[in-house]
Amino acid sequence: MILLGGGKMILVNGRKEEWYKGMTISDLIKIKKFTYPGIIYRINGKTIMEEDYEKAVIEDNDDVKAIHLCHGG
Repeated sequence: MILLGGGKMILVNGRKEEWYKGMTISDLIKIKKFTYPGIIYRINGKTIMEEDYEKAVIEDNDDVKAIHLCHGG
């Protein structure tokens, strides 16, 4: 669990995580140490473009998905 918020929660890939006011997708990436290329992020079903990671604020009770795209052949 992310120990940052006063009891406020979000879902990250179906798991409850603590949240803090003003948290953005960029903050989540740093906290969770997501480094894989090809990850897309969605908040409540809305895809967030990479150029918007700093502005995309996550609210209390939001459902966040970090989806790692795979290539096959």
